[in-house]
Amino acid sequence: METKQGLRLLCVLTLVLLQLFTTICHSNTDNDIRALLSFKSLIREDPLNALSSWNNLGSSTSNGTCRWTGVICGSRLSTGRVISLQLRGLGLVGTISPHLGNLTRLRVLDLSDNKLEGEIPPSLGDCLALHNLNLSTGTIPSSMGQLSKLDVLNIRKNNISGLIPSSFANLTVLTFFSISVNYVHGNIPQWLGNLTMLTELNIAGNMMSGHVPPIFSKLTSLEFISIASNKLEGAVHPSLFNLSSLELLNLGLNQLSGSLPPDMGFTLPNLRVFSIFYNKFEGQIPASISNISALQTFNIHGNRFQGRIPPNIGMNGLLTGFEVGNNDLQATGPRDWDFLTSLANCSNLWGINIQLNNLSGILPNTIANLSQELQYILVGGNQIAGNIPAGIGRYYKLSRLEFADNLFTGTIPSDIGKLSNLHELSLFQNRLHGEIPLPLGNMTQLNLLLLSTNYLEGRIPATLGNLSMLRSIDISNNLLTGKIPQEVISISSLTEVCNLSSNALSGPIPPQIGHLVNLVTVDLSSNKLSGEIPSTLGNCLELRALYLQGNLLSGQIPKDLSALRGIELLDLSDNRLSGPIPEFLESFQLLKVLNFSFNLLSGPVPRKGIFSNASSVSLESNGALCGGSIVFNFPACPSQPPESPAQRRHLLILIISIVGASVLIMICTAGCYCVKKLKSSPGGANRDQDSTLLNVIYQRISYAELYMATNSFSEENLIGQYGMGTEISKDGDVFSFGVLLLEILTGRRPTDSYFHDGTSLDSYFHDGTSLPKYVERASPDRLLDVVDRTMPHNGDTQEIIDLFVAPVSRLGLACCSVPRSQRISMVRVVKELSAIKKACEE
Repeated sequence: METKQGLRLLCVLTLVLLQLFTTICHSNTDNDIRALLSFKSLIREDPLNALSSWNNLGSSTSNGTCRWTGVICGSRLSTGRVISLQLRGLGLVGTISPHLGNLTRLRVLDLSDNKLEGEIPPSLGDCLALHNLNLSTGTIPSSMGQLSKLDVLNIRKNNISGLIPSSFANLTVLTFFSISVNYVHGNIPQWLGNLTMLTELNIAGNMMSGHVPPIFSKLTSLEFISIASNKLEGAVHPSLFNLSSLELLNLGLNQLSGSLPPDMGFTLPNLRVFSIFYNKFEGQIPASISNISALQTFNIHGNRFQGRIPPNIGMNGLLTGFEVGNNDLQATGPRDWDFLTSLANCSNLWGINIQLNNLSGILPNTIANLSQELQYILVGGNQIAGNIPAGIGRYYKLSRLEFADNLFTGTIPSDIGKLSNLHELSLFQNRLHGEIPLPLGNMTQLNLLLLSTNYLEGRIPATLGNLSMLRSIDISNNLLTGKIPQEVISISSLTEVCNLSSNALSGPIPPQIGHLVNLVTVDLSSNKLSGEIPSTLGNCLELRALYLQGNLLSGQIPKDLSALRGIELLDLSDNRLSGPIPEFLESFQLLKVLNFSFNLLSGPVPRKGIFSNASSVSLESNGALCGGSIVFNFPACPSQPPESPAQRRHLLILIISIVGASVLIMICTAGCYCVKKLKSSPGGANRDQDSTLLNVIYQRISYAELYMATNSFSEENLIGQYGMGTEISKDGDVFSFGVLLLEILTGRRPTDSYFHDGTSLDSYFHDGTSLPKYVERASPDRLLDVVDRTMPHNGDTQEIIDLFVAPVSRLGLACCSVPRSQRISMVRVVKELSAIKKACEE
């Protein structure tokens, strides 16, 4: 009986407990639902309607909740409870509800890559079951240090500021910690050394400062370390280079210093990515780097490394990126370039950067034997000589090719035109000659074409007009001649710079220049362009700088330029422009520099706008300007009304008549006086005898005889450039200087009997021998045969030819070009001589 009563009591108790458990479960489930609906209520924008399945509480059940987007419920002891909430990358806009802290069984919370704002709720510290937390908003509450089971903490790319909470030292099972791309400051905390289970640490892109602490010897499981883009300084503790499990090490964009351990290639055998760009590291590149068999990216760009590049650095064959530019690395002899041969083993190499170093000598042809996966080759800013190797055209994936600011000679390889995917071609500041290859017009993806400061000659190819994606073109400071092709000057994609200055271009400016409606800078200065300034320039509404100085432009300044309201720099100096200064320039509020000097402008000078600031305006050496600010020192403008054209003609005729009559009267009066004095003089008879004697000694030449002897007073007989028979001009001065350079180089004079029987240089314009032709025929392979053998020198003969003899001979011949329209200016001559001097000193 008692047994039966006991059983009944046990059954009742079980039913009560079961009812109580069910009630509690329902209560907890209801709390989860309320927490989720509270989260939804604070979301202002849901562009993908991701939360549309989240129903109201009255129509929700635990099973229904588990089918909501991003919600995962548990089983067994957590039946119906939310254990995972993953809403990554849904574009949600709003704030995080503090009621999420009621999801006490939550293990995974991922709200990253949304547009949530505000603070991270401290109540999340109550979700003690959390293992994986991935957020993208708010500041870090210290309560998150209570999440002792957390193994993934990703709070990258927030607006987080302040220090990393010290309570994070309690997260001892953390394996992944990323707080990158925030505004966190302070030192790298020492307690990070206690997180011994860490495999990935990313604090890049913050404002951390101080030194790198010696904590990494404890973090032996680390595979990924990135502390780049901070304000860290000082030497790196050697323990960082002893983590044998390390696969990625990124210390770039800091102020770190010191040298690399010589044995790092042995202590970091698993390293795949080594990046320390833009720091202050120095010393040599450790030769042991070649022993890292897994190395794929090697980036030491922007440091202070010296010495040679290890010859076997590409021996493992896995390198994809090789960045050693902007250091102080050297190469002089052929063996110093062996690293290129080893890089040829890397079949997946997609980039090589050796620019801005002290590399010299001849660039080997192996540069054309690298991986066909190459996307960029950067070798600019060195002292590399020789020709640009042929074969570059095989790199069909190449998007950037930079050989600028070197000592390259020869011509531009035409196979570069095969690079149909090239976006940037930079060959400026070299000694390249010959014509611009026509196939360059095939590079239809080109955005940037930089060929300035070379010796390129001939005409600008019209095929460049095919470059329909070109943003900027600079072919200035060359020897280009002919007219500006309308196909080039009308490339509508040009938005940055069109610079054709300092050449010998002639003819008018094509009116198609008006198609460049989005261009910011036009520079056609220092050429021989003629005609009027095209009115279509007024269509180029985005122009900020217009340089047309140093040409032969005539006519008036077009009124259509009044549309260029955004222009800041305007230089029309040293031309033949006439007429008044346009008054609309007074209203150009952005105009900073205005130069109209050395023209034939006339009329009143405006007073308002930029003309009120004399330091920004240059108007000297014009025809008949008047008025304006007193600092211009122009005479006052006449107050009388302007005369009509007919009145001007009558006045001019009257003035000429009066002046002519006066001169005639004076001549007659003076003649009569002189005759009278001679006849009355006692020595008159003797003078007659002397005159007869002079007639005997100096036979008089009649006008007809003089006319025949000078070939009808031909200009060919005028004394000019080195007795060449042309009028005196600046071009003649350039020719004379060029001959002087060739005299110094060869030790011969242009009047030597060797040249055309000892006559002048006239043979240069015909078929005979002359000093320029003597040097021209020896170039470039037999220059040693014509160099003055008494000239003192020491060092490598080929280097002397490359650095001095060849450049000087090319410069001399450029000065002696025929026709004279192709000669370079003396300004360019001075620049080239300075460059030759600099190259020889280095």
